[in-house]
Amino acid sequence: MCIRDRLRDIITDLLKDKDVEKAKEILPTQNGVFFGSLEYDKYYWSDLEHTLIILDKVDTLPREKLDLYYICSW
Repeated sequence: MCIRDRLRDIITDLLKDKDVEKAKEILPTQNGVFFGSLEYDKYYWSDLEHTLIILDKVDTLPREKLDLYYICSW
């Protein structure tokens, strides 16, 4: 299983019941130099949903000689 599929499975599983304790264990928030919350609130779950949308878009791209780069910004 590729990393993309594993991430999709993890996110899908977390979104089923939105169990905060499970999220803290499997896909925790991280301290760092950024502007954002460390809470497991509606924004955390929304970010997971958005990630699924991006993963679905990646699946529609041609596979031949394709390099993908993920860049994020706040």
